[in-house]
This record gives sequence, structure tokens and C-alpha cells, in this order.
Amino acid sequence: MTTPISVDTVAQLDSLGEPQIVHAAGATLGEGPCWLAGRDTLAWIDIDEGVIHEFDPNTGSDCALQLGQPVGALVPTDDHHQVVVTMGYDLIVLDLITGNLTPLCTVADLPAPWRLNDAACDPHGQLWSGSLHPDDLSGRCALYRIGTGLDVTEEISGVGLSNGIDWSPDGKVMYWIDSAAHAIDAFDVDAESGEIAHRRRFATLSDRLGLPDGLTVDRDGNVWVCVWEGSCVIRFDPAGQPTGVVGLPTPLVTSCTFGGDDFDTLFVTTASVGIDDDTGRSCAGALFSVADVGFGRPPTPFRMERPSTLHRRCP
Repeated sequence: MTTPISVDTVAQLDSLGEPQIVHAAGATLGEGPCWLAGRDTLAWIDIDEGVIHEFDPNTGSDCALQLGQPVGALVPTDDHHQVVVTMGYDLIVLDLITGNLTPLCTVADLPAPWRLNDAACDPHGQLWSGSLHPDDLSGRCALYRIGTGLDVTEEISGVGLSNGIDWSPDGKVMYWIDSAAHAIDAFDVDAESGEIAHRRRFATLSDRLGLPDGLTVDRDGNVWVCVWEGSCVIRFDPAGQPTGVVGLPTPLVTSCTFGGDDFDTLFVTTASVGIDDDTGRSCAGALFSVADVGFGRPPTPFRMERPSTLHRRCP
């Protein structure tokens, strides 16, 4: 059992970087930032509004694509112009050039508002995504693994609210968040199959600090955890000790990832939902960048065995 990280502990950490607003989107629930290396852009989503954003840090432009229903997550594929998004419990291929949507598979048969949430791909190219219900944190959600052949395995049951997920640089450890438990857990990963074992508590956040939300792991194995209602991103070393903090001027900090030419910029998404006072309202829902705090890694694409009708060569 780990000692919960408190507000006082975070206040004593070294302050890292100077966050800059790169797009004042005013997103209701900004989430899921993902660097698209083949396009040199950052994809991110506004979950409740069903919007896919694509931000170009070289020009400062942000293109928004309205999909018409909530989107839970986004991951790259081996086609630079296609990504996989989750909508409800469905995996869907989105063509970023045409906007076409092509269904892949259904992970579970549950009605809205149950849906898939944060997702990422392991070093084998398998997609992992957990579920949530916005009004039910009683432990009826799960974490799923979707293989490259679109086979679905429920890896963890009894989940309150599945959130951020990533792997150590050597692929031997998986980190995953159950926000309802205020917990970040670590697992050993089998090098051959990608299966997980030996679950243990990596870190816990105190109730007063806020909820752990999204996370990313940098090139050195540090784990960066966003804190919902905590106005910060906390950096943990691989042993689970907090070593620094990025303070944000708005409370609902949702997710983060590294991007840019050298993966030397930390991008942070935020939300504006429910913020009805002036504290953090002016920049709530903005996309932030933080330079000179570390180096990240390109995300692993979902290496799905797609039907030939979905396969398209890109120039």
C-alpha cells in the first residue's frame, strides 16, 4: 500500500516548465492527445462534443472534425491518414483526409451512456481501452485488450473508471489508472504475448488533491499523471516517487503526451465542463504545451489485420 500523494507533497515538488496555451479551444472535455508522426500533428478529442482536433504546432492551426456523437479515444494506425476512434463500445476507422468512418468491431454489448474511455496500444500493436459510466463508479467497468485480429479479452473487471494507460520504454511494465480508486497501478508484461501479471499499486492520490486521469511515460521511464480538479501534471520516477510538477492555470487537467520533431514538447489537454466561476474559466478547455521538461516516444500504432476493403496505400 502506497501513501497517498497529498496537496502538501505536490506543493513541495520542483516546478517544471511554463505551460503555454497553443489553442484556446474551450473544449467541454478535451482528452486523448496523440502525436501523429506521419503527419507531424497532434490529434486530440473533445469527448462530449464528438470533435476530433488536429493541431499543427508548426503553423498553430487546429482543424476540427465533427463526428456527431461522443468519442472516447483515438489511436494511430499504420496508415498515416487513418486513426481508430472509439464511439460507445465500437472501434471505428476514421480517414482524416475524407472524414469517412468504417466500423471495425464492437468490444462489448452495453447501452449508452456506458462507453469506452482512454485507449493506447502496447508494443505488440494491440489496443487497450477501458470503460466508464459517467454516473456509476461502483466498479462495473472493465479494461479490455483488442488483439491485432480484433479478438477482445476482458483483462480486468471491477473497474470504477478506467483512464490513462501506457508502457515503460522497454515494454516490461504497463501503467494504468482507475480514477475512481485514485490509483495508478503497475503490471509486469509478458514479452511474447503482451499479457499482464503481478498487479501492484504504483501511486495513489489523496482525495483532496484530485483524481488521476490521463498519463504518459517518457523516454527515461518517468510517468506523467494528469490530475483532474488538481490543476497539475505530476511527474513520477519509475519507483513511484513524485519528482516534479507542471502547474496549470485551470483545474480540470485531463491528459498529456509528448510530441514535436524531437518529442521534446509535452502537450496537455483540459476541460471546461462544470466550471461556472472565474477560477480557471478563461483558459478551461485549452490545449497547452510545455517545453524543456523531457523527451517522449512515438506512440505504437494499432496493427490490426484489416479487411482488404479498409486497406489503402497512402503517398
